[in-house]
Amino acid sequence: HERYIITTTGNVMFWPSSYTRLILEKFGLADYITKQFYSDEIKAYKPMREAFLAPLNYFNVSPNEALHIGDTKAEDFEGALAVGMYACWVNPAAGKIEKIHQRGFVVRSIKDLLGVLSQL
Repeated sequence: HERYIITTTGNVMFWPSSYTRLILEKFGLADYITKQFYSDEIKAYKPMREAFLAPLNYFNVSPNEALHIGDTKAEDFEGALAVGMYACWVNPAAGKIEKIHQRGFVVRSIKDLLGVLSQL
């Protein structure tokens, strides 16, 4: 099995990132995340290139080795594609898993992510 590095890259605008960290810890999700990146700490927000490059640079990973998963088309999907990453847009209005770009997919739910990973 391959080892995946799992990060969060979050735009926090209405509260400090420390609140988001507490929420992830409270619900037991922080244990599944290798490292968390937030806009108030990295001084960049999605769709800025720097927001996507921060985790890549931290882990010395090239964009074509990374998949960004997000729920906004402009900020997450298009921002990730612009830096050369693979991208997956989680859109509840979507039907089946669909490849909508050379490096991009749309899915209805995070439950569909294994189907995306199998196509990379």
